[in-house]
Amino acid sequence: MSSDDTHLEAIAMICTKLRNFQLLRAKLVTSVGLQALIMNCPQLEVLVLENSAVSENVHMIGNYCGSLKRLNLSGARNIENDEIVELGKAARFSQLQMLNLSRTLVSDSGIESLKGLQGIRQAVLNTCLKLTDAGILCAAQQWTTLNVLDITSSSISDSALTQIGKTVTSLFDITVSHCWNITDNGIRGLVHGARQLRTIRADCCRALSDESLFAVATHCPYIQIVDFSYCGKVTDTGLFTLANSCARLREVWMFGYGEFDKSYAALSRCKQLRALAITNARVLHASVFHDLVMGCPLLEILIIRCAPRLNNSDLKYLVKLRYLRVLELHDTSPHISDVTVLDVFMPHCPRLTKLHISGRARISLTAQQALLSARHFEEVSFNLYPVFEPVLPLLMRRKNMNMNMNMNMNMNIMPLLGASNNALIM
Repeated sequence: MSSDDTHLEAIAMICTKLRNFQLLRAKLVTSVGLQALIMNCPQLEVLVLENSAVSENVHMIGNYCGSLKRLNLSGARNIENDEIVELGKAARFSQLQMLNLSRTLVSDSGIESLKGLQGIRQAVLNTCLKLTDAGILCAAQQWTTLNVLDITSSSISDSALTQIGKTVTSLFDITVSHCWNITDNGIRGLVHGARQLRTIRADCCRALSDESLFAVATHCPYIQIVDFSYCGKVTDTGLFTLANSCARLREVWMFGYGEFDKSYAALSRCKQLRALAITNARVLHASVFHDLVMGCPLLEILIIRCAPRLNNSDLKYLVKLRYLRVLELHDTSPHISDVTVLDVFMPHCPRLTKLHISGRARISLTAQQALLSARHFEEVSFNLYPVFEPVLPLLMRRKNMNMNMNMNMNMNIMPLLGASNNALIM
């Protein structure tokens, strides 16, 4: 018996009314410790065994944890499919609502054995490499109350995705990221049936084009969150149509390679927008940026990559974003300087906790010190070229601050490392 098993047994003996237990990256816990936990804590409602080394007795969860509502076995690669099958046979937890089998060895037969779990509302089957269309369709057909489905990095085909849209009419959140077999036909078939969709994440699906965005804009009137990042065939036209047709949009993630122009005008009319992440904003000039900020006052996350036209006077419009929490400006111009940091980010963005600036912005040591003195910041990072002044050890005193400096200059920074015990990530 490992020392971790001993600790787990002690917890189980003392906390017999335990309801929420999360075991993360526990490589020394064995089936002995797990058995002690589930036998002595029958009132468990949440059980997380993420990235654990447990390989046996998982099926006992179904015998003893009748009150379980959330089960997370993500990353538990030692759990064989046969163990999942036994779990399905023994399952008595009629209240289970969330099941996470991401990065496990579950196959089609394992999913089929879980057909007794009629109350599943959220299924996460991320990177289950042994699952085929048959297993994914089986999950969709037997879990009729499914609201959230994550099948990232699966081999799902267009026909299976279309069938999911027809079968799971209650679906409002789906993730098909990195599913390289699906095309516009699959997305079109999905949204034609699942008209209640609020969220669709399809980033890194290289075959998708504007046709997918047209389909979402046409068939998903309630859509709020879209992510078609790194879909190489998505262009400005698709995003413009989506933003122009879906007034309920709250999050738009469009990292990639295309340049966007007329989409900004459409996005500025999305009054409920909370998060906007976009790439190649080369045409984003002052008037467009002003309309975007003024039109979306509820923005909490703003990430702009490659915006060489923005300067200090443009960024002053950010004072209107009173709820801004995350701001990332990549590939900036040298026309952004201390004025922006001291006159905008400091006094007028009280909720801002994460700030990243990269490119040729001229942020001096004085401004960096001012940022570190602001208690509301949790993460600040600069990736500037050139860097004009070094970061002093004094700035490293904030333990909750991640100061990531990429110093592209001929300067010996080793004395800075030796002067502080806190991390300086280069």
